[in-house]
Amino acid sequence: MPGDREHILSRFDDDLNGLRELALQMGELVVSQVERSAQAIVRTDAGLARQILHQEKRVNEFDMEGQEEGVRILATHNPVARDLRLVLCLSRSMVDLEHIANQAKKIAQITQRHAGDSSSLAPDTTIFEDITVLAEQACQMLRNALRALAGDDVQLAVAVVQADARLDQLFEGALRRLATYLLEDHRNIRWVMDAILALKSMERAGDHAESIAEHLIFAVKGKDVRYIKAEHLSEGYLDD
Repeated sequence: MPGDREHILSRFDDDLNGLRELALQMGELVVSQVERSAQAIVRTDAGLARQILHQEKRVNEFDMEGQEEGVRILATHNPVARDLRLVLCLSRSMVDLEHIANQAKKIAQITQRHAGDSSSLAPDTTIFEDITVLAEQACQMLRNALRALAGDDVQLAVAVVQADARLDQLFEGALRRLATYLLEDHRNIRWVMDAILALKSMERAGDHAESIAEHLIFAVKGKDVRYIKAEHLSEGYLDD
C-alpha cells in the first residue's frame, strides 16, 4: 500500500541520517585529534599527547557503532542503487576516519617519547614547524570532506580530491628542508627521522580525507574516480 511504502521510506531516511550524523560526529573528533597531535609534537607537550591517546578509545567506539548500524540498515531495508551506495559511503568513510585517528596516535606516541627522554639534547623546534603547515592542509581537506558528506556536495568533494596535490607539494618541500638539518648537524638525525614520520602521518591523513571525498562522489554519481586524474574531474567527467 502507498502509506506503508511511504512509512518504510521515511524509516530508511531516518536511519540513513542517523548514520550520517554518527559519521560527522566522529569526523569532528578526528579533526581535533589531528590538530592537537601537531600542536603536541611542536611543543613536546606530553599532557596533550596523553589526551589524544585517551580519546582514541572514543574514536574506536564511533567506528564500531557505525559499522554495526550500517549492517543493520542493510539487513533491515535492503537498499539498492544510490541508497545502497550512500550506506556504504558512510561506513567506509568511518573506516577512513579511524585510520586518520591512528595517524594522530602515532604522532602522539612520538611526542611522548620525546618528552620522556632526558638523555639527549633537546631538539631544534624549527625541525617540526612544517608539521603544523601540513596539519592545516590535511585538516582543511578533512573538514571539506565532512561538509561534502553532510550535504552530498559533489563539487566540494571534487575540490578535496584536487587539494591532495597541494598536500603532496607541501610534503615534498618539507622533506627537502629537513635534509638541511642533517647537513648542519648530524646529531639532528633522530629528530629529523621523527619529523619525517609525523609529516608522513599528516600526508596519510590527507589521503584518507581524499578517500572520503571519493566515496561521496561514487555514492552520488555512481562513478569510481579513484584512478581518474584530479584535473579531469572538472572537465565534465562527472556530468550525467
